[in-house]
Amino acid sequence: MAELAYMEINGLLYPDIKIDDEELLNDLGKYGELRLKYLYEHKPKVYSELLIMGKLAQHCTEISKVAFERSEQIQLAYLEAHSISTEDFWERM
Repeated sequence: MAELAYMEINGLLYPDIKIDDEELLNDLGKYGELRLKYLYEHKPKVYSELLIMGKLAQHCTEISKVAFERSEQIQLAYLEAHSISTEDFWERM
């Protein structure tokens, strides 16, 4: 188990938690932001654990990359299965 440093404010001890990858948290992208919000609202224990261990930004960044790649694959597969003919393209508009 990780040992934490504490700071005293008005007679109360608070854990001294700093976010190392704050720049990554500010630039997560759509899917990283959605993952961060999901963890915060629905999985607070996992959120806290990742935050304390300093892996929250890395986790959300990885999720963002994987989700973006998967959405690209889905879009390409859809376009291959449903090709748009150039002859009636303007009729569809």
